[in-house]
Amino acid sequence: MKITAAMLEKHDACEEQVKIFRKEWPNGATVNKNNALRAVELELSIDWVAVRLLSGAALASYWKAEDAALAARRKAEEAAWAKRRAAGAAFWRAVKAAGAERCKAIALAFVDAVKQMEKKRD
Repeated sequence: MKITAAMLEKHDACEEQVKIFRKEWPNGATVNKNNALRAVELELSIDWVAVRLLSGAALASYWKAEDAALAARRKAEEAAWAKRRAAGAAFWRAVKAAGAERCKAIALAFVDAVKQMEKKRD
């Protein structure tokens, strides 16, 4: 299948998307892996064109792949958030430990200061 700017306009694509498409593929684009990946780089809406140009079993197959891709994205995002939470927890544990060490240091400094003050009184 070859997609042209005229096809996109016929299906009421937004002006900005048609402009981007026409600049990249002035004579239209054959649907293939390289062009599809380039469309993603250009932030063209694959979903939009799929809904308008695919039908029947082809569209069902597309939505099945979309569901799988979305599930994989969610899984990756959940893993990333888990790492972030773990890193955040480790950060706050380190901050708390540093704060505790500071408190111990100033407590001991206080004891030393009191002893020094008491020696001066004697």
